[in-house]
Amino acid sequence: MLGTMVFPLMFVRARLPSRRTGPLVEWAAFREPAYLLYAAGVTLCFWGMYFAYYYIGAYGVSRLGSSQEESITLLLVLNAAGVPGRLLPNWISDKFLGPLNTMIPFTLISALLLYCWISIASVPKLLVFAVFYGFFSSGMLSLFPAALTSLNKDPSKIGVRLGMVMSCLSFATLTGPPIGGAIIQAQRGGYVGAQVFFGSIVVGGAAFLAAVRILAGGWGLRRKV
Repeated sequence: MLGTMVFPLMFVRARLPSRRTGPLVEWAAFREPAYLLYAAGVTLCFWGMYFAYYYIGAYGVSRLGSSQEESITLLLVLNAAGVPGRLLPNWISDKFLGPLNTMIPFTLISALLLYCWISIASVPKLLVFAVFYGFFSSGMLSLFPAALTSLNKDPSKIGVRLGMVMSCLSFATLTGPPIGGAIIQAQRGGYVGAQVFFGSIVVGGAAFLAAVRILAGGWGLRRKV
């Protein structure tokens, strides 16, 4: 990470002057419906998205009889598919649709894939799942800062508002995988309950994001938002 950060540290310059002081929390932001709904939506999405990242290897070993090496391969494939998943959606967003318009379908497809995971009964099919889920979930995860930035009219408030949302996301990503583990344990090693639970959570997050998109851009589908 230090190596990849050398170039931004050398060449990136701030577009706006730095603020010397500012609040750590802007409570008034939560009185704005679009911001509140967006914070709730991405929190639900992050709560549900990381379940597959933590448990795809364990699922392969315990449910499909894969080896430890194969379980590591599944995780590597999942993360490798996230590389184009973090680049292509952002290009589509910037060039054609806008961040919210791109983020919502990627979120819904990720939720659908979590449901589809229930029917996977072989390691090759799980590898295919890893490719698609890694791509689409990474698209959603990488677009959320741009979407939040597009909702703010005052650039001086972007930092604190992004920090507030990321504070919410920290609790979601911390608690999601352990909750998934508790559900699996309660089902005596079964994964269906956790898959349905987190798939439904992500659908809920997409619904909040859709509400934000309507507030920000209206019902017209052609508007870049």
